[in-house]
This record gives sequence, C-alpha cells and structure tokens, in this order.
Amino acid sequence: MAANPEDFDTSDSKLTLAKQLVHLVWGSGEIPATFDIEYEGAKWEVAVRVKQTEDA
Repeated sequence: MAANPEDFDTSDSKLTLAKQLVHLVWGSGEIPATFDIEYEGAKWEVAVRVKQTEDA
C-alpha cells in the first residue's frame, strides 16, 4: 500500500531534493539540465537552470 503524500511534512524533503539536483547538474557541467522523472505512473519534467540574482 502506497503512503499518502499528504501525510508527510515535505519541506525538508523538497530542500534536500533541490540541493541534490543542483549538485547533480553542477557536477555534470551541463547547465541547464532537464530530468524526466516517473513515479508510480506519474511523470514530471524537472528543469534546473541558473537564475541570476539581483546582486549579480
């Protein structure tokens, strides 16, 4: 039986996932990068790109 995603506090998971995606892309030297992700029949396209800050 699959766990209900609404039963979890996802804030820490989202931060961890974001950091891992950044490390993955940065380490590959290919910026921007797009990942196709599929989980339990659901499909997502995740794009990681460099966003210029106001300080730059």
